[in-house]
Amino acid sequence: MARVLRLWLAGVVAALSCGVAAAQGAPEIVPPGWAMRVSTNSVYLTRPDMPQIQVAIVNDVRPELTQEEKFESAKAYFADRAHCPALAQAETQGSFAGLFASDDPVRPHCRLIGMGHWVKDGLQMAVIVNSQPALGPKADSYAYQAITQQIVELFTLRYQLSQSDQTPTPTAEGYARSIPRGHKPVMIVDMVRSQLTELFMTAAWEPVGNHTAMLFARESDTAPAWGSHCLDWDPTLFAPGDILVHDKTGQCLPFLWRWKDGRENGTVEARGMGQPEWKSLRAFEADFNHFDEDSRIEMVRAYRPFKKGTALDVAFGEDTSVLKKVAAGTLPAAALGKHDIILAPDGKFIAGTVRSATLPGGKAEGGVTGSYYVDGHAMTLLLDNGHVVEGFAGWLDAAQPAGLAPPVAGATFSNSSSLNINGWTYYSR
Repeated sequence: MARVLRLWLAGVVAALSCGVAAAQGAPEIVPPGWAMRVSTNSVYLTRPDMPQIQVAIVNDVRPELTQEEKFESAKAYFADRAHCPALAQAETQGSFAGLFASDDPVRPHCRLIGMGHWVKDGLQMAVIVNSQPALGPKADSYAYQAITQQIVELFTLRYQLSQSDQTPTPTAEGYARSIPRGHKPVMIVDMVRSQLTELFMTAAWEPVGNHTAMLFARESDTAPAWGSHCLDWDPTLFAPGDILVHDKTGQCLPFLWRWKDGRENGTVEARGMGQPEWKSLRAFEADFNHFDEDSRIEMVRAYRPFKKGTALDVAFGEDTSVLKKVAAGTLPAAALGKHDIILAPDGKFIAGTVRSATLPGGKAEGGVTGSYYVDGHAMTLLLDNGHVVEGFAGWLDAAQPAGLAPPVAGATFSNSSSLNINGWTYYSR
């Protein structure tokens, strides 16, 4: 699997809306999915989906020390402060990005990165602390490399902005460029679970819930075609095949998929890792969920993707009058229900709830506002509080038939459709 993370800073810089900076120093731009806390001398980055990971950023501008001396001083400091004594004696290595050292080459507890500072001869440094190294991510995993790359890009962006007299305004479109192409699903499949019930001596299958699977394309001829049962994870930080080690739900076990007999848009087959037998996706899901004879997956259909950069103009909710008043500003965003959302053609959104593993508690609710950007089955939400939600989305036409055939030409996304973002459904009732 390719280990190249597309530079999110390139997207941010390319999509900046700039004005003259009023404040001194570099403004803070938060990498997607992270929460930032700024103190007098340090910056801290954390994220709920990886609670064992914390990043601390410090600056050393002492003119009497060389860059190497500053880095060695930071190694000794964090060896004590971050409780990773091996860091003090770890070998300092150089790269195009600057200096780095790690206390363990395979399962690091602490990794220190240093790059040039926007103040002449200063050094900006970040220590990535993993409080539970045994649980991952390993140093060679996509997630760990992505974290390291995001820190390097953050340092670079801070320097670039310090050299400018303009203040950036990040956009959802800019952040959307941080999602690698191989981390965008080629298909999101909706499966309806039915339960056998008996009523007045008559047995019938009654729908009781939905199960969803995402299917990803191969990144190369020799790479696996991954599938995922869960829709709520950050594609900028995780690859489809390595999300499992960070999952607490037990639903993110990746699987392999293919088209039966190589016939695209025909029958999807799947199998688990280490399992030799290919099964239909329905049979595979039934086995994965341990369905008994009184429960089954009885219908499969594909969510529709969005054309890249589409400006949407829809509103989902239980009360049309409430939606109109919220959109007009005569009612607050908090008036929206949990499964209500307004997507405006100017790229803004208002939602009752936004689901994301990168948000505290897994969601934001009570009226959430921000901007959006769609690209196929990927959606980026830039909340007005600065948090960036990268995730997955698709929509179902109200009259869409069952099956995995390509979408019918001319189908229109409307208020009578339904929208799924990170496994959270918005619909009109």
